[in-house]
Amino acid sequence: MKLAHLLGKYVEMMRSGELRTRSGTNYKPMSIKSYSFAYKTYKRYSNGGINLEEFNLANLSLEEKRAVADKFNRHIDLFIDWMTRQKFSANTRRDVTNILKIVTDYWADHYFLTIPKVRRAIGVDVPIVTLPIQFVKDFVNDTANRYDSMSPEHKYLWELSATMLVTSLRIGDAIRLSKGDIVVNGSVYLMKENQKTGAMTTLPLPESLYKRYMYNIEKYDSVYTPIRFAGKDTFINKNLKPFFETYPEMHEETTYKKADHTGNKIMQSRRFCDIVHPHMLRKTAITTMLAGGVSLDHVRFASGHRSDAIKRYQGWVDSVHKSEINNYYKQFLNT
Repeated sequence: MKLAHLLGKYVEMMRSGELRTRSGTNYKPMSIKSYSFAYKTYKRYSNGGINLEEFNLANLSLEEKRAVADKFNRHIDLFIDWMTRQKFSANTRRDVTNILKIVTDYWADHYFLTIPKVRRAIGVDVPIVTLPIQFVKDFVNDTANRYDSMSPEHKYLWELSATMLVTSLRIGDAIRLSKGDIVVNGSVYLMKENQKTGAMTTLPLPESLYKRYMYNIEKYDSVYTPIRFAGKDTFINKNLKPFFETYPEMHEETTYKKADHTGNKIMQSRRFCDIVHPHMLRKTAITTMLAGGVSLDHVRFASGHRSDAIKRYQGWVDSVHKSEINNYYKQFLNT
């Protein structure tokens, strides 16, 4: 019962549907991808890995249990150290070890083993870096009237980016948007199942966006302007930064603290166009909604957030607004 083999078997059971979530549904592709990454990472480190039977604590004396647990913990600690040397981020190390714990607990229960618990690596809070609210307004409303003169590729990127900035959809959900997700009932709504959580998102759409949807659906039978690239993920990852670089506002710099692979936070200043990425668009949508007065519950519903992690965004928005108010007071009192 080598751990690497059991990790691989767990992933295959997820893929086949033999293994299901607690709610009885099939695992989402993103979850399977995460577990597969953890499996490949651990296998790369240890090939076959440890044999779980050798770490069974049943029928051992207290001294023997302590010795076995120390050996088990040492193996996990060395794995974490290896990931650190490979420059995996702190949160990647945390996620991988968390999956190791879940899978190890599953097989221990399956084979009636009593083994030590996998210690999860410590993660760090990822800095919340978003696009400026005024830029979002100008971009989505196409204030500079740039859309009509764009190439098909840039139109696709504008439509996808505007969709994420308005709805807070994850990139996978935004890419898979189809005409069946658009509902016209007096107003125009987007109704989309969240790929990661299974939650249904229903949101009204602004005219600047849905009129492009309707034009594309009528002309191309597609929500987005068609492009010739089959791999949308690859196309977006390669072209999103150059696309945003065409906007002068995106040459402005923003300063933030980012943790390196050791967990140390380092101050950085980067241009928006150099750090923009799909998840940043989603973060921007969430913070823009909160800054605009939308309640946390409604933002959670719109974004498909099920965890309390979204409260970080609320705290970030509150801190930014307090800072702006303090700056206002200083200017007011000094005049």
